[in-house]
Amino acid sequence: MPMKVFGVVELGKRLVDLAIRKYPEKVLDFIDLTTLRIQVRAKALTPVRTGHLRRGWDNIEKAHLTATGVKAGIFNIVDYAPSIEYGRRIIRGGKTVGFTQGRFMLSQSLVKERAEMGRRWKAFLEELWRTAA
Repeated sequence: MPMKVFGVVELGKRLVDLAIRKYPEKVLDFIDLTTLRIQVRAKALTPVRTGHLRRGWDNIEKAHLTATGVKAGIFNIVDYAPSIEYGRRIIRGGKTVGFTQGRFMLSQSLVKERAEMGRRWKAFLEELWRTAA
C-alpha cells in the first residue's frame, strides 16, 4: 500500500476534520469558548455613554456544524453599532462636514484572539489526543 505525503497545511486541515468528526461536542465547546472570549474583549473595548451599546454584545450564535465546517457568530443588536465600529460621515444641511473614526471593537478583538488561538487550538488538540489514547 503506497504512503501519501501531505504538506503541513493539508495535514492541519485533516487533523481539524478528524477532530470535528470524532469529537464534535468538544470542538463546538472550544469554539463557543473562543466566541465568548472575543465577545468579552469587544465588550471591554466598547465606548460607554449610556451602556446600551455595551449591553448589545450579549448575543452569541452558538457554534454548530455546517456542511463546510463549524459556524459561530457574535453580533451586536444595537442599530448604531456599525457606525461606532467602522466610523461614519457627519452630515449637516445635506453636506458632509466631517468623519468620525471607528472604534473597531470587534475587529481588534478578532485580531487579538486570532493571534492567541493557534496556541490554544494546539493545546486543545494535544489534550484531545492524550485523553483519547
